[in-house]
Amino acid sequence: MTSGYLSIVNKSDENIEILSIDCSPIRAEIHETTINAEGLMKMTKPDSVILESQSSTIFVPGGKHIMFWGLNGFDSKYLPCSFSLIDGDSINFNFLVQTRG
Repeated sequence: MTSGYLSIVNKSDENIEILSIDCSPIRAEIHETTINAEGLMKMTKPDSVILESQSSTIFVPGGKHIMFWGLNGFDSKYLPCSFSLIDGDSINFNFLVQTRG
């Protein structure tokens, strides 16, 4: 299991709601790390991520991020993925795959 990070810019005048991510054949999920009232960190899988119009979001360690399973043995420089949106559209993009360490 490993994680991925990216930034997204919504240049439109409409909010964009991301429901899921697909990076087949690699399993991927959108996750978010939060801190509860007692100061304990918790990782959850949100139902969706909303990108407000004319805004940006950065997926970072300790915040929103992508979790991957099955990258061991993956030998390509890029992992093609797509975000599924609530309106049925998708956003295609590539992750640069780097060696851990």
